[in-house]
Amino acid sequence: ACFHHLSHTPAFRTNIGLASGSGFPVVVRIVLYGDDGGPAGTMNYTLRPYEHVQFTRIHEHLQAAEAERGWAVVEALTAEGMVYCYAMVIDNLSGDPVYLEPEILRKSAGGAGESSVDTLASTAFRYDYYIPGAARTSGVNGTNWRTDLDLLNVGEAESRVELALLKA
Repeated sequence: ACFHHLSHTPAFRTNIGLASGSGFPVVVRIVLYGDDGGPAGTMNYTLRPYEHVQFTRIHEHLQAAEAERGWAVVEALTAEGMVYCYAMVIDNLSGDPVYLEPEILRKSAGGAGESSVDTLASTAFRYDYYIPGAARTSGVNGTNWRTDLDLLNVGEAESRVELALLKA
């Protein structure tokens, strides 16, 4: 899974949560990327059967540099392992979290001599992402809720994007 728009600044922090849907241990790798697109921190974690864990302040946990629009890739390394994941960007002033759903990375079957797992530079990735709620409204205590959309092409090839607004 991939998460975009992760922040680690004096104003914001990021948490990443994992939950195992498997009855056996599953090794998971989390890779953080900075604003420049380069790796900023990596960790492997072994989830016990059906364990849930949340890494609060993940950038600090991995000693990663500040990022305003970083991103992360979460991958189950254990064959047949099922892992659910999520991220939250939290406003350090108000404590308000913004929940981020994972974007599922598609894997393609490799041919002879090819890996079955695509790399981020591959053009074989397809993201199907739905923003479940968008806002442009005022909130309590003078807050303003605005939905921003940032698009990041992590590959070297040109990408095609289709956007659709589905009004309530």
